[in-house]
Formats: sequence, structure tokens, C-alpha cells
Amino acid sequence: MVTFASLQEKSTLCRSGCYTVFMKIGKVGVKLFQREDDRDVAFNEQCKAHNCGLGPKAIKKFHFFDADTNEFWYAYTTEVVKTFKRGRIRGKAEFRIETMIDELKEKLLKENLDIDDLHYYNVGVSKGKLVRIDFGPTSSVQLPMCMQRWD
Repeated sequence: MVTFASLQEKSTLCRSGCYTVFMKIGKVGVKLFQREDDRDVAFNEQCKAHNCGLGPKAIKKFHFFDADTNEFWYAYTTEVVKTFKRGRIRGKAEFRIETMIDELKEKLLKENLDIDDLHYYNVGVSKGKLVRIDFGPTSSVQLPMCMQRWD
């Protein structure tokens, strides 16, 4: 039986944002949402970005009932990309990353894709190119505090 805890036990990385949880399990990522429509919007937006070369591949949607917490989780699997280290980036590296993010914003806008909340924690590198990795909602209910954890 799949539960949030069982996925978390298998993950080598677990990060929580305001509206989603990301877990790295093996060679894939799993993005978990508490609302089905939030998951579907994020999945569709990521598919569009991937088709334009501006996001990682979104693989498959699924959902499960977590008997431990009596809640449904709505999720999808995704390609894992290289991300920047947590912490403040300074100097030339900060300037270069900000320039690359500005270029990515222009490309996303050209494809009519969202650019809200685009910063160096929400981008990664795939096949040598900067891509957006956060496609979650920017306005929804926040995850319960027990599900918010940074490793």
C-alpha cells in the first residue's frame, strides 16, 4: 500500500514548497499535491514546457489514498534534473544565474508559459540548458505543516 510515509522512506531527497512536496525516488522525481486540480495544472504546464525544451519531462499522473492520514494525494512522476545548491549564491555566479533566468523568462513568455515565482530554487539544468522545475500553483491552500520538510 502506498502512503506518504512509505514514499518518504524510499526517497533520497524530500523538499516541500508551499503547495507541493517533491521526492526523489531512484532516478525519478515524484511531485505530490493535496488537490487534484493543482496536480493537473502543474502536470499540463510542465508537459508544455518540456515540449518547448524549457522543462523536464512529466511522466505519469497517479493518486492514492493515504490510510495513515486519511487523505488523498495527487501526484505525478517527473524527470530529475540538476539543481543549484541551497543557500545564497553571490558574485559573478549570482549575476550569471540571474541573466540565465531572465533569458528563460523570455523563452517561457514567448511560449505563453507562466513565469511567476521563477528564481534559482525553481530552475535546474537539463541537457546543458536551464529549465523551469516548479510548475505548482501560486495560489491555493498551503500544505499542512507536518508535510513541510526540507532535507
